[in-house]
Amino acid sequence: MSFLDELAARGPQSIGALARLGGVSASVASQHVARLAAGGLVTVTPVGRMRVVAIASAEVADALEALSRIAPPKKVQSLREVRRAEAFRVARSCYDHLAGRLGVDLLEAMRECGWLLPAGSEAAGFLGLLDLSAEGEKACSALGLDAAPLRRVRRAFARGCLDCTERRPHLGGALGALMLSTLLARGWLVPGQGRALRLAEEGRRALALWLGREPVMPYASQATVGVRKGRTGTGGSASG
Repeated sequence: MSFLDELAARGPQSIGALARLGGVSASVASQHVARLAAGGLVTVTPVGRMRVVAIASAEVADALEALSRIAPPKKVQSLREVRRAEAFRVARSCYDHLAGRLGVDLLEAMRECGWLLPAGSEAAGFLGLLDLSAEGEKACSALGLDAAPLRRVRRAFARGCLDCTERRPHLGGALGALMLSTLLARGWLVPGQGRALRLAEEGRRALALWLGREPVMPYASQATVGVRKGRTGTGGSASG
């Protein structure tokens, strides 16, 4: 896994931690980080005696997500890998917003409720810039999301981000980041392995009440069925 993948999955890391995760020496890690920083992909911040590395911006994270859509699929060789791939597809972080089936379902439900509207070109639709309707503002307020300050930041208020596994948009931008941080802070989403997230039962009930319908829930994939029947590594794949 590349340093960028590790940073996307785990958040900011020291150079020493990246070296351990990558199985390389600290000097090699430092050289690699220097090249990434020179290319504008990461930032390096001194914290005491450490240097902490982070993804440079939401735009860089979006580019990594876009590249993962065209990357060759990873072969699934074990039941553990199948479960990990399924958890990744169901719910995960995409830099600082929610992705996977749950993220796609959340945007779709907000669209169906009339809470989210396209704000960019007609051709882009829900893959472009988005905005809240008056009802959407009320709905976000009811969930405890204060969207007003987000309109004063330089980042896009809300936009559709094409999901690398579902091939449909999930909610990105400042509103998407606020949504994810709120769900995590309330314990409605629970961090899993890497970027994977798990929808807690309390979160399921709360989102069902807010949306007026059940949010998407995990379901067994064909790959999982194949492994259970002893066909490990022959039919399943997971995209990065």
